[in-house]
Amino acid sequence: MSSILGIKSNSGEEGIVIASDIQTSIYDGDTFVRKGTTDKIWYGDTWALAHCGGTESEELKRFHRILQGDKRYKSSPEKVKEIIGRAINSSPRRLIEINELNAALDLRGEGDNTIEFLFAISEPRLEIWQVSQFGWLKTYLQIAEEEGEDREFEYLTIGSGEEYIRNYIKSRIEDDNNPLNPEDITISTAVRISRPAVKKAYRDPNTTAIPLDLVVLTKRGVKRYGPEIKRQIEEAEVRSIEEIAEEYKQQ
Repeated sequence: MSSILGIKSNSGEEGIVIASDIQTSIYDGDTFVRKGTTDKIWYGDTWALAHCGGTESEELKRFHRILQGDKRYKSSPEKVKEIIGRAINSSPRRLIEINELNAALDLRGEGDNTIEFLFAISEPRLEIWQVSQFGWLKTYLQIAEEEGEDREFEYLTIGSGEEYIRNYIKSRIEDDNNPLNPEDITISTAVRISRPAVKKAYRDPNTTAIPLDLVVLTKRGVKRYGPEIKRQIEEAEVRSIEEIAEEYKQQ
């Protein structure tokens, strides 16, 4: 699986930060086959959808192409707006396509490999939900109630490393030396929390692979920063190697 964290600000500019690792682990039954990397956060002009589990399934790939407006899958920008609009305006809210996706996996004997999602929108207002395997959109308060815990601010986490993320956030709030104020979560704070939180989840064998992928939603739009983070890491690595080579260069 993986580790994904979504945080909504409660101070300053309203926004949502979604962070994810990029590892995918391929299994044949219970046997590990290989590791790879994949983009786990999809996004459009006013929405973002992050997923974990079943990353190599054809059903997930098809759903991704539909959300890209791919004409080969009878999709379009209007179709995507219809899917998003139907989900957030239904009562109760539901992304029925996710239920259908997981039902297809279950039908062919992969019920243990169902896919989890975090879903966020910036219009008509900024909201974030955890999406159940049946497509139901659940708020952080609903999730906290189901899990029997208190959450001091609005965040959601999914994946095999979610426990590490929750423990990190709790430890930061309780930290006497550098406490995290749950009543002052700005977008900047959420971005800074995201990296060490997801990095803590690297203890989970199915969560790793640098760099971090990061998407920020505000009323001004949706921006993805993962590729830029990756580029800067690669450039820093090249510079370091050149500096080491120069150190041993024979005069």
